[in-house]
Amino acid sequence: MRIFLFYTFFSCISLWVSAQNQRLNEEFAIDCIDVRRGLLSNFVTKTISDKDNIKYFATEGGVSKFDGYSFTSFRPGLEHKELENENIETLFRSQDDNIWIGTKGGGVSVLNTTTNKIKSFNRVFSNFPNKKLRVISINQSKEGYIWLGTWSNGVFILDPLNDKLIAHYAFLEPIYNIVRDHHHNMWFISGTGLHKYDPSESRLMSFNIGKTMYNFIEDKSRDKLWLVGNSGKNVVLFSFTFIDQQIKEENINLTARFTKSIALDDKNRLWIGSWGDGLYISDMAVSKFQRINTSPQGSNFENVNTTMIIDIDIDKNGIAWLATAYGGVLVLYPNKGFRLLSGLNKSISTDQNITSILKDKAGKLYKGTITEGLYMGYDDDNFSKTKSIANTRINCIYEKENTLFVGTNSGLYLIKDRNFDKAQLFFENDKILRSINLPINYTSQDLILLYLSGKYTEEEILFNNI
Repeated sequence: MRIFLFYTFFSCISLWVSAQNQRLNEEFAIDCIDVRRGLLSNFVTKTISDKDNIKYFATEGGVSKFDGYSFTSFRPGLEHKELENENIETLFRSQDDNIWIGTKGGGVSVLNTTTNKIKSFNRVFSNFPNKKLRVISINQSKEGYIWLGTWSNGVFILDPLNDKLIAHYAFLEPIYNIVRDHHHNMWFISGTGLHKYDPSESRLMSFNIGKTMYNFIEDKSRDKLWLVGNSGKNVVLFSFTFIDQQIKEENINLTARFTKSIALDDKNRLWIGSWGDGLYISDMAVSKFQRINTSPQGSNFENVNTTMIIDIDIDKNGIAWLATAYGGVLVLYPNKGFRLLSGLNKSISTDQNITSILKDKAGKLYKGTITEGLYMGYDDDNFSKTKSIANTRINCIYEKENTLFVGTNSGLYLIKDRNFDKAQLFFENDKILRSINLPINYTSQDLILLYLSGKYTEEEILFNNI
C-alpha cells in the first residue's frame, strides 16, 4: 500500500490550545474514587487533607484514609471501640494535625494521625439528656477550643486538653457549618440566622438573613462571607462584608436543588454543589455561573450519582475533591490551559472518535473522525459535515498559506481558499498517514506536481531522492 508523505514540520494531529481563553466552561480531567478502589462507601459527606495532603473521606461506612495508592479504614469495632457510629457526617483537621470525626448519632471522636488511635469525647456530654449527638460541623478557635455544630442541639464548645464542655448555645435548626475567619471570630449559620462570636468581647451577635442558608465560606481577598441556600428551586446567594457588617443578596439567576456545598478556588471563583443538579462555577466577579459536567472521562451522559454533590474541597494543589451521594469521590484536575472539545453534534454524527484537529488562520475548527470524514465549525457545539470529503478516516490536517491539506485513508485532499466545493483529490485510495520535514525549497504543491508529471517516482519523492 502506497503512502505519500507531504511537507510539514508539525505533527499531523494539531492540538488547539487557548491559554488566554477565559470562558466559564473550563473543563477538567475527572477521576472517580469509589468502593471498587477501596473506599468504604459510595456515600461520602466530607473530604479533608492533613499536613502531608493525605486525604480523609467521611462515608456512611466509616472513615477512609487515602494516601494516593491505598486505603486505610477506620470503623467501629474491636480496634476502634471509641468510634461509636460508622455513619460519618463530617471531618475536621485540628491545629495539632489530628482528625475530628462527627457522626450521625454517635457523637464526636478524634483520630490521632500519628498512632491511628481514636478517642471518644462523648463522656463530656454525660450531663446532657441526649449525649449521642448528631454532629454535622466542626471547627477550632484560636485558643484551641473545638466547636461542634449539631443537627438539632445547637453548638457545643469543648476544651480538648481538659476533656470538658465549656459552653453551649441552643438552636433547633441544623448548624450546617462553622467558620473561623482571619480575625479569629467564630461564625455559624442556623436557619435564617448568621451568628458571630467575637472572642475579644466574649459575646455572640446575630444577623437575620431572611432566608434559610445551607452553607457559607470566608472570602479573604474580598473581606467578606458568601452564604448559599435555596428559595424553592432557586439558588440564593448572599454576601456579608466585614467592614460595614451588611448582608446583601446577589442576583445570580441560578436554579438548582439543595445547594449544600460551597468552595472558593485560587482564581476567586465560587463553586456551588447541589443535590441532583450538579456543580456550578462562577466567573471571577461572581456574577455568572456555568454548570460543569462532572461525569468521569468527559462523558456526555451524566449519571445522577455524579450530580449529587455534598461537599467540595479544593486542596493546596488546586485539585477539587467532590464528595457525592452514592457516586463516591470525584476528583477534578485542572487542565492547565487546555479546554475539552466535546464530541460532534450528536444530531448530525454518530462517530465521536476524533482522529485529528486543526484551527486555521481564520479561526475555523476542523475535526477529523474515524468513519465519517471531516467536520468544521467555529466552536465545539456547532459543527457541520464537509460533504466534499469522503466518509473515511481523517489522519491529518495541515494548513499552508491559502491551502488546506487533508490526509485520509482514501487519498489527499487539497482545498484552496477554503472553497470545499472545488476540493481536489490526489493519490486516490492511498493512505495519507503522516508528515515529515522535506527540503525547504520544495513546497507540497511542488512535490505533488513533480509526482503527477511523471518526472519522479513516488519512491524518490518519499525518500527525498529528488
